[in-house]
Amino acid sequence: MYRRCKEKIANNSQDAIAKECNAIVNYFNHKIGDPKNSIELYEKFSVYTLETNNIQNLNSLQLTNIRLYTEPAIEWWKEKFNVDYDETNAYQIKKLYEILSENDYKKVEFITTKDKGYRANGDRNPHSWSIIDKVDLLYWILKKN
Repeated sequence: MYRRCKEKIANNSQDAIAKECNAIVNYFNHKIGDPKNSIELYEKFSVYTLETNNIQNLNSLQLTNIRLYTEPAIEWWKEKFNVDYDETNAYQIKKLYEILSENDYKKVEFITTKDKGYRANGDRNPHSWSIIDKVDLLYWILKKN
């Protein structure tokens, strides 16, 4: 995320994503520095570090039931923010799922939705909680416990 934001800033983009990127980069620079100089700090504080495929902070969850939800909405991201798939949380979540699966996390599920992401006011947003089937999730929780 840090590196993608640096790229947006370097391209002098003035969209909402670039403004968010400035805030992200400034925050991380202030708190833990630039990852090219301190990647080990990013690994220490992150659930998952895509650049190094580091999942050490999830080791205690290897036998825990985990569900990862995402709605990629590739066209929406491209149209609304000129963002490619590999710049989205959906991409990061998929990569996390893949690395967990490769490391024998047998109780992890990856659920991709399509056209479910809408806010309560009807605005399209794939980050909305509406991507989750509430009844299905409740049954999953009850079944797993």
